Formats: sequence, structure tokens, C-alpha cells
Amino acid sequence: VMGQSVKAVVQLTDPALADDALAEQLTDWTRERLAHNKCPRSISFERVPWTEAGQPNKNAFVAKYSK
Repeated sequence: VMGQSVKAVVQLTDPALADDALAEQLTDWTRERLAHNKCPRSISFERVPWTEAGQPNKNAFVAKYSK
């Protein structure tokens, strides 16, 4: 409704493990530990870009996934 939703971007050490079953397991794991509104609605498995300061580049994800 507000234009953004919670999305998880996960970088796996072995990209071959990325599948829908793992995404469902991660979603279930977060629902057990977080409030429902803080849980990701979707999960993407990809390489996470980093800034020069050594932090995840959130602006790249906002630009990529915003509608």
C-alpha cells in the first residue's frame, strides 16, 4: 500500500543450494522469530553489492526492486 514491502536478499556460499524450498524454510524461520509485518514477503538469492565502507549497498536494491 505504501509502495515498498519487506524483501530479503540472501547471498549463499553455494549458489547451487538456492531454491524455493530454502526460501520457504527461511520465511518460516523469520516468522517464528519476528513480528509478521517484519517478515520478508519474498526472498531473492543473489550476490550482495558492497559499498567502499564495507556495508551492503541498499540503494542498489531499492533501485532494482522498486516499482
